Amino acid sequence: MVLNILVSVWLDKWDSIKILRNFAEAHQSVKADSTLDKYGEIMGKEMCIGIDGCRAGWFFVSIGPGDESEFGVFENIEKLFTAYDYDKWMLIDIPIGLPYKDNPTRTCDNQARKMLSPKRHHSIFSPPCREALSVKTYQEACETNQKITGRKISQQAYHVSKKIREVDGLLHHSTQAGTIIRESHPEICFWALAGGKPMDHYKKSKEGLAERLEILKHNFPRSSAIYKAALDRYKRKEVARDDILDALVLAVPASMFDEGGVSLPQKPEIDRLGLPMEIVYALPESPARVGEPSKQDVMIINDLEPAGFNTDSRKISANGTYAVVEAEDKTYLQINTGIKSTTKNYQTIRFGPKAIKQLKAIIEDL
Repeated sequence: MVLNILVSVWLDKWDSIKILRNFAEAHQSVKADSTLDKYGEIMGKEMCIGIDGCRAGWFFVSIGPGDESEFGVFENIEKLFTAYDYDKWMLIDIPIGLPYKDNPTRTCDNQARKMLSPKRHHSIFSPPCREALSVKTYQEACETNQKITGRKISQQAYHVSKKIREVDGLLHHSTQAGTIIRESHPEICFWALAGGKPMDHYKKSKEGLAERLEILKHNFPRSSAIYKAALDRYKRKEVARDDILDALVLAVPASMFDEGGVSLPQKPEIDRLGLPMEIVYALPESPARVGEPSKQDVMIINDLEPAGFNTDSRKISANGTYAVVEAEDKTYLQINTGIKSTTKNYQTIRFGPKAIKQLKAIIEDL
């Protein structure tokens, strides 16, 4: 099947050999789960891919039409991109637009930390400048970065410098890669899929893994099958548990990106080589809700008269405990908690129509 397609698109001899070798390598990666072994069927379809660095190279999860999915490991990012360069989006957990002398701090990192505070903001690290990527020691990297940006770099930033340099090299030499590969961050994607709520637990802990997998299953039911199959296929020294979840949570918003893609910040800064300093994610129509609802999850109301709505332009259905309000083509779920109504008590979040039914069930159990 692969050979027939390669011939049909009239690739030259050396390109054919290169791509065939890459697909053969990836084919071995996904054979652990026959339901995911779809290279012959999916090749040529537009897939959306989440990519996370791992000890073995780059772990990826792809989602295609009808929730068809694959996973695997590539030794380097160029091989992965060559195998999937016809696809729609690749979201990768690696800094792309890098700081430089005239722009030493990335706005996207600052905004992401605020969104993840107070528990997960430490997961956002400031990347090194481009000049610090090629030095041999951590001390040299700190000295180089401080000379150019005015600050040293963290150990975390230094340890991923090789992978940053790898992706930077691909984007520098391939214009096409720059139109497909976008920087994202797993914790920001989990935040979005959970309805604007940072994760409660550290991602490597038992509780953190369970918390994140639950959110993934809500948005992409096949997440458990992919997670278990990848655990069986790879050793932990090759692919860690959180590497699998991180790639999954990047693949899910990548599949939503056409309809609900968001760039952080809205107008990204551009680095010295023309690459955007951004973190992208997508807002789901029906956010997951894990655990008990909090004041941040609802709009507190008193006597079903929420502030900011014109009575003539809204429609309310209520049972005394919650209210569904439709106004200006937006749907809100609100709860009367019995808390005294003050301006400070009002919090609001918009839910899509699919979430309303689920949230009603939650509210009725309060």
